[in-house]
Amino acid sequence: MINSYFIDEVGMMQGVSRFKVMSKQGTPFGDEVKRLRSLRGLSQDELSRLSGISLGLISQIERGKHANPSILTVARLDKSLKCRGRLFKFLYETLN
Repeated sequence: MINSYFIDEVGMMQGVSRFKVMSKQGTPFGDEVKRLRSLRGLSQDELSRLSGISLGLISQIERGKHANPSILTVARLDKSLKCRGRLFKFLYETLN
């Protein structure tokens, strides 16, 4: 179930605990994380260390086995991948 949410002036989503992260085209959120990680030249292990997210969880997200990451997980990935809100924008567009 998708809770109500909004994006504040710094691009952070508020009021969302968990949500389905599948785009309109059917591309899972994990594909976007993997694409951005690859663009940054990071391994899953390096991303794990930078973000504080377990290697197992990153692997599950990228394989689409964990389709409901917490907002904190998304924030950590966004910051570690230096996305400047890109993952939040992806989610916003996905949910609309």
